Amino acid sequence: KLAFKNTLKRGTLTLAYFIGYGIIRFFMEFIRIDDTLLVFGMRLPQIISLGLISLALILIYYLNLKPLPKSQK
Repeated sequence: KLAFKNTLKRGTLTLAYFIGYGIIRFFMEFIRIDDTLLVFGMRLPQIISLGLISLALILIYYLNLKPLPKSQK
């Protein structure tokens, strides 16, 4: 059990994982040596990683706009 389990809203930990994965994937693409499609001077997987990070951050923001229901406190 996580010590702070009751302070997180449902889905927050999963979204935090997506953010961490996106960050790691973004930087790992710098050391790959294969040819990948470049878009705006960046590799396509890096663009997708930035999109994943952005989407997860937006979802965490909207998830935390509403107060916790009494059943999750």
